[in-house]
Amino acid sequence: ELPMDLAPAEPGKARSDAAEADIARVTAIWRQCREAAGAEGPFLFGGFGAADCMYAPVVLRLDRYRVPLDPVCRAYADAVLDLPAMRRWIEAGMAEPWVLTF
Repeated sequence: ELPMDLAPAEPGKARSDAAEADIARVTAIWRQCREAAGAEGPFLFGGFGAADCMYAPVVLRLDRYRVPLDPVCRAYADAVLDLPAMRRWIEAGMAEPWVLTF
């Protein structure tokens, strides 16, 4: 559910209970990390690191599927989406000629 797709999904697309539980778990982890990091930076552990690389595809999926996020998680997602490398990755993906249907 919520496969990697750079095209924005239609708003309000229904998700299974299992997907909602996964989203709740991920966002709980993000909140816990951000609360522990405090003002050290906008990423999970303050400064950008490996955990942010791991969660970058998740951030992108939640953004593209328009999953509502609380302010802490939205700020984290925005920080990841604003990274120059992330913007280049999105641009490269959008330029791909292949279209997969799910």
